Amino acid sequence: MQTLIEQFCYQRDKHSTTFLLYFILLHKKGDPSQLKNYRPISLLSVLYKLLTKVISKRVERVLDAEQPREQAGFRKNYSTIDHLHAINELIERCSEYRMPLYIAFIDYEKAFDTVETNSLWNVLQEQGVQSQLITLLRGIYASAQSMFKVGETTIPVKICRGVRQGDTISPKLFIATLEHVFRKLSWNDFGLAVNGNFLTNLRFADDVVLLAKSAEELQTMIDELDEHSLRCGLKISTAKTKIMATAGTAISLRGTQLECVESFLYLGQRISLNRDFSEEIARRIRAGWSCFHRYEKFMSSRTVEMKYKRALFNMCILPAMLYGAETWVLTKTTERKLACAQRRMERFMVGVRLLDKKTNAWLRGVTKVKDAVSSARERKWAYGWELAMSTNVKWSRELVEWRPPLTRPAGWCERNPGWMRIHCPIPCGFCEKKPATGTTPPPPTIPPISPNDCEDLRVDCLVLVSQRYCKMSQNFMKTYCAKSCGFCFKPPPVEVSTTLPPTLVTNQPLITMWRTSTSLPALTTSTASPAVTPPTPHPCKDRKHFCAHWKTAGFCEGIFMNYMKKNCAASCGMC
Repeated sequence: MQTLIEQFCYQRDKHSTTFLLYFILLHKKGDPSQLKNYRPISLLSVLYKLLTKVISKRVERVLDAEQPREQAGFRKNYSTIDHLHAINELIERCSEYRMPLYIAFIDYEKAFDTVETNSLWNVLQEQGVQSQLITLLRGIYASAQSMFKVGETTIPVKICRGVRQGDTISPKLFIATLEHVFRKLSWNDFGLAVNGNFLTNLRFADDVVLLAKSAEELQTMIDELDEHSLRCGLKISTAKTKIMATAGTAISLRGTQLECVESFLYLGQRISLNRDFSEEIARRIRAGWSCFHRYEKFMSSRTVEMKYKRALFNMCILPAMLYGAETWVLTKTTERKLACAQRRMERFMVGVRLLDKKTNAWLRGVTKVKDAVSSARERKWAYGWELAMSTNVKWSRELVEWRPPLTRPAGWCERNPGWMRIHCPIPCGFCEKKPATGTTPPPPTIPPISPNDCEDLRVDCLVLVSQRYCKMSQNFMKTYCAKSCGFCFKPPPVEVSTTLPPTLVTNQPLITMWRTSTSLPALTTSTASPAVTPPTPHPCKDRKHFCAHWKTAGFCEGIFMNYMKKNCAASCGMC
């Protein structure tokens, strides 16, 4: 074999049939009758792959040194998680600081099959690859004949463009070509400024994401990228390229308007501007079930030992469920969904049903598989440690430390002080604020709730009382459930006199006659009856506990005027 390789290297014009290539077409997705939905895969000889592997090792260090940190595909110490984490962090920062964000997910049509080989050799020479290796690669691509195999028929075809999918060196050649395209772009002031550096794009092989701060800027970036990509044979697909933006916008490419979406499947993860991971975790659970059903006969067999099922679950099914878990926002609901899906799979493995009433502890003791929720947490901690200890300055780490030079927008406490002062005074710090010298005086002291005005403002007060909220949340319960908790103001007890009132001297015959007769004579007593005084007017007072706060919030005017006049007349001055 070494002799054949040396013969090929030294006699470049005489090539053996060992380097004859066969192509087969693999259906990706979509309509099977459309040729564009098939991917040509090269069936290469072992000798050819060995030769290109040697060449790839020679050029790997040179080409990787020319790649920026925006490119994470086919590089050591880089993975899809880096870009997934970076774009999620970017969306979170822009949402937190109310920054505009415009994202374009670029898709190339047949990216590996359309690269111009003539420009490829210029790219390798520009990036410092040895001329002998370039000449060797040109000889391979110029003389190797390709054969398409359709059934039993073989069709010879001479290929003049593209890098071979399935070849060990093809990924390096492609990312070198793509880097050449981006070097021709003048985007010094485009993108988002992150700690003094402009982030304009993220690349993982041919999956390109463009980032901009305005629609006009994104339109310019797409047009320039399309222009320079066509020079190297790369064409952007108008059907598969999508736009995601914080504000609706119209972006076009070659006269065709690109679709604006709310979420996009990027590197196997659903990306959305609201960062709701419930849909993504549901997708991962479905992916785990799809993998489980692929081996269902093996996993549910009673004759297969549990250790083999456990190994298959930990190596194939669990990774499918937890892909991208490093970037998830785990909640109790999502953790419960993961745990329920895993327990159901374990019941299939053991062969029990819910009606058997086997506990989760017993089930885990039999299967002894890794816990999905614990594994997801471990992945997050491991990736955080990897970022902290990484010597490469990746965008994923830079975006974690990024704080935009802007003032964070006011929250609910600042934008709605009146409403928050009433309903959430403690979290907003309204209870601890003291007026400075010379400022307006504080609102009047809230009078205690009188027994006549004491009432519950919620229908579930009795339920809250049974759950001991009267002691745990006294301020809340005093406001909304004062009657049920017994927080009402109790008047002092009235002293009862022990002396009897003077005995009234009555005329018993007159009383008997008054009861039996229709003519009612006046009833005389020995003491004169006191004069009847007119009833005193109802005092002007507040009937609600928070009238003073409601007045400060401006509720005395507007749509609440009638309510405030009835319940807070004293505070609003409506007596």
